[in-house]
Amino acid sequence: MQYSKCLSGVVVACGAIAFAQPVAAQSGRVSTPVGVAQVGLEGGWTISNFVGNELDNASNRNGGYGGLTFIVQPNSSAIGFQTGVLYVQRGAQSTFSTGGSGIPITTGGVKLGYIEIPAMLRIGVPLSLAGVAPTIVGGASLGWRVSCRAITEVGNLTSSSNCDDALLDEDRDVKRFDLGATVGVELPIKLGARYLVVPSVRYVRSLTRVSDSGGDVKNSSVLIGLGLRFR
Repeated sequence: MQYSKCLSGVVVACGAIAFAQPVAAQSGRVSTPVGVAQVGLEGGWTISNFVGNELDNASNRNGGYGGLTFIVQPNSSAIGFQTGVLYVQRGAQSTFSTGGSGIPITTGGVKLGYIEIPAMLRIGVPLSLAGVAPTIVGGASLGWRVSCRAITEVGNLTSSSNCDDALLDEDRDVKRFDLGATVGVELPIKLGARYLVVPSVRYVRSLTRVSDSGGDVKNSSVLIGLGLRFR
């Protein structure tokens, strides 16, 4: 398998969201002019791969993710909005042999890192089991590439190169921006009056290609995480 390669530079976009002062403190909730807000931390494990009709022998690459989460839920509504700022590791790998006796197996891969801003709708499921009510999330994911490394392992030897190294290959032009679609489910669990522990699973699939020169190759990732939110 051949992987598409990278373009120099990095653009990191971060958004900051301010909301109105808390009211109704006795309820343990932070209120805004549009409803109830939650802020918190989220992190976990990523299982990533490349998908496309020009790939051969691609396999999953494990990584991690983490960052901030911000939610607004209108009062007395099952529908809300979720965003945040996350760092997400993606990529893929492939194992192959050049053939012949005594020739070691070679593993090649690409490690990608993105700063991502999700923009998702939240829909509460009218079901509660032992006080846990599932929530379905879905929407878009805006990603800015901040790192890319090409990894090669032959036997006990490992080499790593920056995809943005202009001396390596003119075709290394992994895009800086990645637009994806995401869908998932969360299980908010109350921890006292003002905190939530939130296990979650999300699937993210790129709508744009990883590279302009590498065919129809796109990112595909599963994010398995745990969050702690203040409300």
